[in-house]
Amino acid sequence: MGPRDVLVIDAGPLLDSLVLRCESGPYRVRWRHPPQLHGLRNNAEADLFLSLLLRHRGRVWTSSGVLSELASHVRTGEDHALRGEKRTFRQRAWNALRAMWMECEIEERLVSFSNLDEDRVVDLGLVDTGLLHLAREARTERERGVLVTNDGTLLSHCLADEVHAEYARDLVRIDLI
Repeated sequence: MGPRDVLVIDAGPLLDSLVLRCESGPYRVRWRHPPQLHGLRNNAEADLFLSLLLRHRGRVWTSSGVLSELASHVRTGEDHALRGEKRTFRQRAWNALRAMWMECEIEERLVSFSNLDEDRVVDLGLVDTGLLHLAREARTERERGVLVTNDGTLLSHCLADEVHAEYARDLVRIDLI
């Protein structure tokens, strides 16, 4: 992965990182029923993922659909929080996400629904189709868009469309070597 690559980040790796950072970091968010981790499995991998994002600071994109998916998981976590702790849970989770967003200079990109392929939307849904669109948009003569995901179905569609994609966990394993 080159230093000039634009990373297009799916919700899964961001959610894994958020859950792991919240449980051990200064935000101390306790998920009574945390979302299942699909990619990053521990704090060391979450730290390496954050390091990857920081090395690409200013060249990390995601979509507003991904932010909406993250909001849905925060709402679900809030629903399971103990009575009287719901606001604290929500505030700490959003602060942790905002801190990561700002530190890594993640750029939220708008993808127009009218620009998306109908068949792809039917197969993958709006959010994943939008991420494919962003990864293609990120390609230039000197840069490539690399879609980072935990989703095998999305990864296979990327390969079929000749869009460079990587599993988040594979990228942090490379850093471990």
